Amino acid sequence: MADGHWAIDDFNDFRVVGVWHAAQRIAVLPRLVKTRESGINAPCAVLFRPAMPLLPKEADLFPDELFALSAGSFPWHVAHVRSRQEKVLARRLLEQRTPFYLPQIERVTDRSSRRFHSFVPLFAGYVFFRGRDHDVVLRSGVTVRIIDVDDQELLGAQLEQIRLLQLAGLRPGAAPGERRSEAEHHGHHDGRSGAQCR
Repeated sequence: MADGHWAIDDFNDFRVVGVWHAAQRIAVLPRLVKTRESGINAPCAVLFRPAMPLLPKEADLFPDELFALSAGSFPWHVAHVRSRQEKVLARRLLEQRTPFYLPQIERVTDRSSRRFHSFVPLFAGYVFFRGRDHDVVLRSGVTVRIIDVDDQELLGAQLEQIRLLQLAGLRPGAAPGERRSEAEHHGHHDGRSGAQCR
């Protein structure tokens, strides 16, 4: 139940009403509602549903200095995981304090007059991680295989560029007609560009 409601604007004996809960406005009635001294005239009230909240994005990188780690001690690998299991592996890596990067983008979907916000992996099915210990990844129960990276420097540079774009509020992605980077090939080599993975 809402904490309260009050007028946003008046039109003669009709009133546009805002509804508040927990100190936040959760809805504005989409059409005029006739009012009376005791409050909203129930037969004239408009049914409404609160907007779905924007869920916070889960951790997509650990540690903060991920890209400054030594390639010799912390080589890059690509974990190919089962469908929609990227965040499961990311949580496990975070729990075990294993360096990783899972680029995510915001997706907005409108359904039945509601707007849903979610964060989805930029590269579906793939999680980038660093280190020589693969046990955490293999024992996660969601990993299909681990892909080795031949050109460590190039893959690291490309992933760092994606991270910088995200921090700048830009959505990573190749323009129409552009060749995709190695990261965008999900660990596969096309013979033209990008760090070769196998």
